[in-house]
Amino acid sequence: EAGERGVEYANPLIWENTLIFGTTESGLVALYPGLGGAIRWVLPIPGGIASELTLHESLVFFGGSDGFFYCVNAETGRVQWRYEIKNPKVSRPASVSGKLYVTTTDDVVHSFEAATGRWNWSYRRKTSGGSTVHGASQPWSDGSIVMAGMSDGYLVQLEAADGKLKSEKRLSTKPKFSDVDAS
Repeated sequence: EAGERGVEYANPLIWENTLIFGTTESGLVALYPGLGGAIRWVLPIPGGIASELTLHESLVFFGGSDGFFYCVNAETGRVQWRYEIKNPKVSRPASVSGKLYVTTTDDVVHSFEAATGRWNWSYRRKTSGGSTVHGASQPWSDGSIVMAGMSDGYLVQLEAADGKLKSEKRLSTKPKFSDVDAS
């Protein structure tokens, strides 16, 4: 009966004088820790937050349980942009050179423009038929390549410009729980 209750996926962030965190109950919440925890703003998200948060400048990026990927202004709590990725379970977003990269649990890596939310590309890998652990590998990028772990045990290297597969390497040969979820 407990189901997913009591499980929180979002990490807390500090931005200026504000503590920002996500919950499965309330969505995205900002508090003034120095003022006895006074609420600065709350952004309700249907089903709450289903990923870790990333902060870049004054923008907070995360996956919502409603299947959207969000960019929220840390000052105001207003949604700058959102993109429907149709999978609420995403990795912690990676921010590099004005680009965002995020991996979903169904083995899709997405690239966006951080400031505008313009979709750049998606790399889709056939999902593993085996068992996987809840989670997705946080992509890594140096601006020219993007690397991410997949549920079939492979680490893929993609071109940052267009998402084309550059190389792949199998990291796990175990038939059960072979997925690569580490950052």
